Amino acid sequence: TTFVSCRFMLFVNDVSVAKQVLKEQGSTYSVLLTPTAKHLFGSKILTFLRKEDHEVLRKALARAFTRQSVLAFLPVLQKHIRNHVCLWIEACKNGSEIVVATKTADMVFDVVLESFLGSLSAVDTSSWRA
Repeated sequence: TTFVSCRFMLFVNDVSVAKQVLKEQGSTYSVLLTPTAKHLFGSKILTFLRKEDHEVLRKALARAFTRQSVLAFLPVLQKHIRNHVCLWIEACKNGSEIVVATKTADMVFDVVLESFLGSLSAVDTSSWRA
């Protein structure tokens, strides 16, 4: 499906320029996401917030993406990617078809669980999935 916004669009790949354009007094520019983004993510995500609310949330989230934080998280991410890709390869070798979106959601679910709750290797989490 293709959507047309019927608005002038400015594509910017430089963060400092994007900030300048979005902060411009009287600017009618806004970040353009898919037409269903607010429905899917709600209106309180960083992309839709403005001014002080945006700045407060951006600073809070920035701590989670420092080099040190990402490096600490990397082994968890790598472990789950490796485990899931191996399962996908085995399923394909056995002639099974896999739904990549579902399998990717399962992988992300496992990463998030371990990130927030620690290792759950002794717990059967299969009933927790949608």
